[in-house]
Amino acid sequence: SETLGEPVVLETAKSFDEFADRTLDGRYTLVYTAPHFVPPAMDSGRYEVIAAPSVPVGGHIMVPTGSSYASLTQLAGKRFAHPPISAFVTLIGRSFLKTNGLIGDKQPIYVTQQSHNAAYLASLAGDADAAIIGTFTVEKAKQDGMREIAKTATYPATAILANTTRLVAQQRQQIQQAIVNLSESEKGRKILQAIEFPGFRPASPADYEVLRPLWDEIKQPK
Repeated sequence: SETLGEPVVLETAKSFDEFADRTLDGRYTLVYTAPHFVPPAMDSGRYEVIAAPSVPVGGHIMVPTGSSYASLTQLAGKRFAHPPISAFVTLIGRSFLKTNGLIGDKQPIYVTQQSHNAAYLASLAGDADAAIIGTFTVEKAKQDGMREIAKTATYPATAILANTTRLVAQQRQQIQQAIVNLSESEKGRKILQAIEFPGFRPASPADYEVLRPLWDEIKQPK
């Protein structure tokens, strides 16, 4: 609001599909989204990616500290709690398990939870044997009694997109600068520290091309 000199209204959607449809229709001036949705949003011709968290994200396979499990092999056929099915970390985590041989009669039983925190808490409560969570949740999970036994490769994290039909280039640059410079001011650093967020860096479309197959995968008929 301070950068643009006008009010900024935050809006949520009831589901990821509704959010995606609204975005592709150009409803939003700015979009904060999961990384695998960046390519289709840009393909709409209405958005460009301007910023991303400065720390990349991966999927982490966690088990309770007191668990006897020490490898993925031992988790064949076991229960894995994870965030919602269309969540980025869920997609890369499940793909990682398949790549590491947990398929067929070794395929895990997947237990969908509402969030990353809920996923590891389900494991701690005994409702699952392991959990798939994102990088940003790992330290909290460890503090609460979880330990890591494997992790995926890392990828660009969430992104902020600017609507090119609603904002001129100068406005998009001003917003990008304000977001990236959050960690440069005392006020910005206090905000980032309060929400335990690493800050942002400039981002480009090329950063997210590697994730295009993930979006194609979740949009295929089941």
